[in-house]
Amino acid sequence: MVKVLSFLVRLGMCAGVILAACGGGSGGGTNHPPNGTITSPATDVSIGTGASVNFQAACTDPDGDSVTHLWSLGSGQTRTEQNPGNVVFPDPGIFVVTYTCTDSKGLADPTPDTRTITVTRPMP
Repeated sequence: MVKVLSFLVRLGMCAGVILAACGGGSGGGTNHPPNGTITSPATDVSIGTGASVNFQAACTDPDGDSVTHLWSLGSGQTRTEQNPGNVVFPDPGIFVVTYTCTDSKGLADPTPDTRTITVTRPMP
């Protein structure tokens, strides 16, 4: 194996790739992070107090790992479903909602998707 690698290095080939392909090297490959996207709402939203916003997401993992979901709703509430559906915002304010998916190896999406929900009091 050493003679083969020395020959490949002299030819300018990457021995690390050969080792990984043959099952050698460190740990059988690199874990890549999943990519999560908020699919609903498609953009930031303005609503009145007591109204709801429908939240849905998509998450893919390039390694095919299973994923978990975490929504931070900006009000101290969290949800762990991929698609939590309608969420009511009873109080006025500006809420930054963040969706993060994490693969089964513990690697989270490095760029979680966000939506800003602006909740206003209705005019009297």
